[in-house]
Amino acid sequence: MIGNMKLQNTKFDFDFGSEDKILNAVWVGILGLEVLMVLGVAIQSIWKRLAHKQPNLYQAELAAQYHRKMLQS
Repeated sequence: MIGNMKLQNTKFDFDFGSEDKILNAVWVGILGLEVLMVLGVAIQSIWKRLAHKQPNLYQAELAAQYHRKMLQS
């Protein structure tokens, strides 16, 4: 007893089933985000390998002038 008051024994009953569901949902969300990031990087690398670079028109014109000069001489 503290003073004139009795301490009550309180029992907390937690429902851990809902906590497990929440943690599982967070875990699945994190894994899903990781999968999306890996797919994004893979798609970017494939896209860069398959994409054709546009030729620079100025460089193409210089190359054509050089070849014309070489053919004339």
